[in-house]
Amino acid sequence: PEHAQGFGYAVWVAVAQLERDIGNLPAARAAIVRAVEVFEAVLGKDNPDLGQLLYEHGAIEMRAGDLQRARELFDRALSICETNYGSDH
Repeated sequence: PEHAQGFGYAVWVAVAQLERDIGNLPAARAAIVRAVEVFEAVLGKDNPDLGQLLYEHGAIEMRAGDLQRARELFDRALSICETNYGSDH
């Protein structure tokens, strides 16, 4: 079932958050990239929940000092939010 397959991305997000919190940013980046890949493969690139995942990815990139990449991810997350919920959300 789709929900069972989609659970894998949540585990990768948890790993990314753990690695971020202990300061292992390379591992956090790798895990969040994998989470996005799994999410998009199972739930699609148009799923509104992808915005939250991209926000998490952007936060890791910001903490790692890659502000340009963080901005790109935040912009994509915002675009998904506006597409699905409107610009006033």
